[in-house]
Amino acid sequence: MTPRDPGRLKIVGLSLSNRCTNECIFCGDVRMNVPVLNAGQIATKLEGYRRSGYNGIDISSKEFTLRPDALEILRHARGLGFDMIHLVTNGHVFARSKRAAEFLDAGITDLTLSLHSDSSETESLITGNPSSFSRKLASIESVLRYVAERKSGLVFSVNTVMTPLTASRLDRVMDFVASRGVRRHNLFFPRIQGHMLDAFERTVPRFSEVSGPLSKGLDQVDARGVACSVLDVPPCVIAKHARRVCARLSQEDLFNISGGDAGSERRRDAGWGKVKGEPCRACPLAEKCEGVPAAYAERRGWLEFVPPPPESQPLGAG
Repeated sequence: MTPRDPGRLKIVGLSLSNRCTNECIFCGDVRMNVPVLNAGQIATKLEGYRRSGYNGIDISSKEFTLRPDALEILRHARGLGFDMIHLVTNGHVFARSKRAAEFLDAGITDLTLSLHSDSSETESLITGNPSSFSRKLASIESVLRYVAERKSGLVFSVNTVMTPLTASRLDRVMDFVASRGVRRHNLFFPRIQGHMLDAFERTVPRFSEVSGPLSKGLDQVDARGVACSVLDVPPCVIAKHARRVCARLSQEDLFNISGGDAGSERRRDAGWGKVKGEPCRACPLAEKCEGVPAAYAERRGWLEFVPPPPESQPLGAG
C-alpha cells in the first residue's frame, strides 16, 4: 500500500445503508429507514467526487457490509484511485476469515470496528444482539491475522462509545481492547440526538463518571503503546490528557447524506449541537474546546465542569 499524506486527504463521508444487525442504544440512525442509492448511482457519485478532487471516502451509518453489492462498490472506488477507503463496521462480516479477506482485498485501506464493552453481557445490552460480542472478537482476530499474513498496511482501529453501562469501567474496557492486540482505539462520548433525548439517562453517561476511569485507562494504554483518541469530551474532563481530545470532523470535511435527497450535502464541524457555559470563561483550554452538548447542559447543568489550572497541557501538544 502506498504511503499517503494525511494533510492531503480530502474526504467525503457516505451513508450507504439503512440496515444493521444491531440496535445500539446510542445510535442516532437506529429508527431511521431512509432510502439509499443503488450501486450505479453510487458509482456516479464517486466518479463526481474524484473529479472534484476528493481522494478519500468514509463509509459509516448503519451497516454497509449487509449490502449485496458492497464488494462491487468498494472495488469501483479502488479503481477510481481513492487514496483512503475507510469503513466503519459492527464487524460481524469480518468474523469469518475468508469473508474478511474478500472485503479487505476489495480496496479497504482503513477499517474501524465498533466494540463498546469488555463483556458479552454488557455488549448485548448495548447493541441489542446477544451474539455481537463473540463475533466482534472473532473479527478482531481475523483482521489482525490478515494484516500479519499479508504484511498489510491496513489502518485498523476500534471505536468505543461510552455509555452508563461502561462509564465506571472504561479503564478496563480500554485494557481489554489493548489485550486483543489492537493498537488504535477511539473513544466517543455519545452524540445526543433523535431517540436518545427520550432515553437520556439510559444512553448518556455523566462526564464526572467517565473522567477518572478514562484518565486511568489512558495512563495504562500509554504504557502498552496504544494510540488513543477521545472525541466529544471537553478537555477539562480529562485535563491531564487534554491533547487526546480530537475534533470529530474538521470544518473542511464534507458530509454527504445519501437519503431522500440523495445529493444533499452539508458542512459539519466539531461544535455541532454544543454550547459553552460560565465555567468556560475561566478555562485556559476554552479557545480550542468544542463545548458541551447543549442537551447535556440543559439537563445536568455545569457543576461537573471545573476549569483546569493554567499550566494544563494545551490541545494539540505531545
